[in-house]
Amino acid sequence: DDGLLIGGRNGLLHWQNGSCRPVVLGDERPRSISSLALGSDGSWWIGTFGDGLYRLKPGGAQLNWGERDGLLQNNVRHVLVGQDGKVWVSTKFGVNLIVPGEERHMRAFTVHQGMPNDNIWCAFEDGEGNLWLGTDGAGALRYA
Repeated sequence: DDGLLIGGRNGLLHWQNGSCRPVVLGDERPRSISSLALGSDGSWWIGTFGDGLYRLKPGGAQLNWGERDGLLQNNVRHVLVGQDGKVWVSTKFGVNLIVPGEERHMRAFTVHQGMPNDNIWCAFEDGEGNLWLGTDGAGALRYA
């Protein structure tokens, strides 16, 4: 039993065998967690409000992406790990794509790349592998 990860405004918690302990991301200050997604390799992808995106690997190693690394905004709204392992990160200023094996070279999709709206709230992958993005003002977008 690997337990359960719980994200909230005051940080990340790991519930296991009847007890709960905090999970520290970066320095000791708690992060406001907005989204959790489990990768096929057992890594947890963790979106935060204000501190970007974290990847918590099995064994505890951490990676962090922020605006300095190409993330469109440090306020992550939603994280989706697709069937192909690609990680989609939704923000108010568009969506970022992280391809497995190319984690430090994220791509950005905004109105400058042809999207009708940058304000992305969520992402969903359907059974045919189509990516659907929920926007604020432009409805649902399908990326095939």
